Amino acid sequence: MLLDLGEAVPGGVGENSSLVAYSIVCQHMGCPVGYKKQDKHFMCPCHQTLYDPARGGYVIQGVAQRPLPRVQLEVDGDDIIAVGVEGLIFGYRDNLAPGEKVA
Repeated sequence: MLLDLGEAVPGGVGENSSLVAYSIVCQHMGCPVGYKKQDKHFMCPCHQTLYDPARGGYVIQGVAQRPLPRVQLEVDGDDIIAVGVEGLIFGYRDNLAPGEKVA
């Protein structure tokens, strides 16, 4: 999920360094997390783990032990391009290699 957090954050890209992206698969048991705009965090509906997208997707509260995997972004003009993933996405043995296409 791509987010504009509205203020500069570590690792953010774009004109204001405010754009970030994360996998929405919870690191606890693989449930899809949702973004709570009013609270500025992700929440897993299965076991209520909260993740902070402004701090690298780290766990604020809950049972997950790892942060949400962060999607590495590059800006090319008006385009935002996903170029990799930091961290292992729940349920996978490895992520795609750079340049590898999804089947």
